[in-house]
Amino acid sequence: MKRLRQLLLLLSILLIGLSWWGIIAARSGLVVRSFEQESIPLMYLAPQQAQAVPGVLIAHGYAGSKQLMLGYAHVLARAGYATMLWDFDGHGANSNQLQRFELQQNLNVALNVLLKQPEVDRTRLALLGHSMGSGIVMSAGIEQVLFAAAIAVSPTGASVTSQAPRNLQLQAGSWEGRFIANAQQLLAAGGGSNDNFAAGTARELVIVPNAEHITILFNDASHQAALRWLNATFNQSSTSNYVDRRMGWYGLHLLGWLDRASILCGLDKVEEQFFIANLMECPLCGHVKVHKHGKMPSGVQRYFCPGCGQTFNERFDTLYYHRHVSPEQIRQVLQAHSEGSSLRGISRTSGLAYNTVVSIIRAASGRAQQVHNAELKAVKTQEVSADEMWSFVQKNKSNASRTN
Repeated sequence: MKRLRQLLLLLSILLIGLSWWGIIAARSGLVVRSFEQESIPLMYLAPQQAQAVPGVLIAHGYAGSKQLMLGYAHVLARAGYATMLWDFDGHGANSNQLQRFELQQNLNVALNVLLKQPEVDRTRLALLGHSMGSGIVMSAGIEQVLFAAAIAVSPTGASVTSQAPRNLQLQAGSWEGRFIANAQQLLAAGGGSNDNFAAGTARELVIVPNAEHITILFNDASHQAALRWLNATFNQSSTSNYVDRRMGWYGLHLLGWLDRASILCGLDKVEEQFFIANLMECPLCGHVKVHKHGKMPSGVQRYFCPGCGQTFNERFDTLYYHRHVSPEQIRQVLQAHSEGSSLRGISRTSGLAYNTVVSIIRAASGRAQQVHNAELKAVKTQEVSADEMWSFVQKNKSNASRTN
C-alpha cells in the first residue's frame, strides 16, 4: 500500500506539472496584458512583435466571463490579430452592478483601451460576441461604422439590415435549435447570404456540428470559421494551426490535485469507507449492497437500497430515528430517568414536552427489553439472588391465616 501511495503521488505531481506546461505553452509567442478601466477587468492578447494588425473586441455571454472566450482570442492572436476581452458588469471579476443599458458602455471602454495598444491598426476593427454579447456587438456594429465585421455566436437579437452591421457572420451550434432560428431570422433581415465583403454587406450563417450553447465556445470549427471570416474581411491570408486545448489542460490539472488530495487524506481510509458503504446490509430487505444517497438537512447520512428501492438513514431502527430531538438531549433524559427523576421534572429541566419525555423512555424501555430477551436465554444456575418485591395481595393480619 505504501508503494502504491508513492506511485500515485508521483503520478499526481507529473499530471500537475504537465498541465502547467500546457497552460503556459498556450501563451507562448503572444503578448498578454491585463488592465482595469472604470472597474472593468480587461485582457489583451496579440502576437509578439506585431505592428498595425487588425483589432477584435470579444464579448462573453450572460453568466459568462472573458475566460470562456479565450479560445477565440488565442486562435485569432496566433493568426495575427490583436484581441481585447473584458468582463461585463456583474460578471466574472467585475464587481459593478449589472445594468442592461450600461453593457454598451462596457464595450466602449474596452474599445478605448484596445485603440491605445501599440500593435493595433485603428482603421481595421471587428467585433465578436456570444449570446448576450452577440446582441451587444451587433448593436455596436449597427451604430458605429468603424467596425468592418461582426461575428455573432449563438445570436440573440438586433435591428439587422442589409447594410448594418457590416460583414455579419452568424454562428449557432447544431444542438441549439432556438438560436438557429434566431440566426435564420437575422440572416433574412440582413438580406440573405452573400460574399460582398468590399461593400461591407457580406452575410453568412454557420451551423457548427455537434455543439450546443456552451461547447460551441470550445469548438475549433467555430474558432476557424471566425478566423476565415475576418481574413476575408481584411483581405488577410494568415492561418493558425493552433487548436485551443486549454480546457483539457485545466481538467488534467484538477485531476492531478484530486489525486494528490486523496493520497494525502489517506488512501486506506478512502478504501475503507468505500467498502463499508458497499457492504452495508439493508435493514428492510437484507440486500447486501446499499449505496450512499445524500444527507439529511441535519447532516445524517442517507442510503438507498437497489433491492427494495427504499431509502433510509444511518439512524434507522434506533432511538434517534424520526425524532426532532438531538442525541445529547435523549441521553440526558435517559440519564435523569435512571437516577430516579420524575417524568415531569425531566420535562422541566430538559425543556422537552412531557409526552416527548414519555415517548423517549418508553422506546428505550422497549429496546432494553429486546436486548434482555435476546441475550438472556436458557440460563442455567444453581442459585438466584432476588431483590425485595412488594405487592398487594388483598390480605392483612386480621384476615390472614396459614391456609389462605
